Amino acid sequence: MTLNLIFTKVNLKKRNTVKEYKQVRKIEALLEQNKLKHNDMMLRHYY
Repeated sequence: MTLNLIFTKVNLKKRNTVKEYKQVRKIEALLEQNKLKHNDMMLRHYY
């Protein structure tokens, strides 16, 4: 019984990770873009 539950959890995790990973990557990419934009604006502001 417990083994079955563990396997189910592992399978669910595997199934979710790809979608979640893609979303996380998207969010990270957006944050990176925003950071670069922000830095660019800061540099323009100071120089």
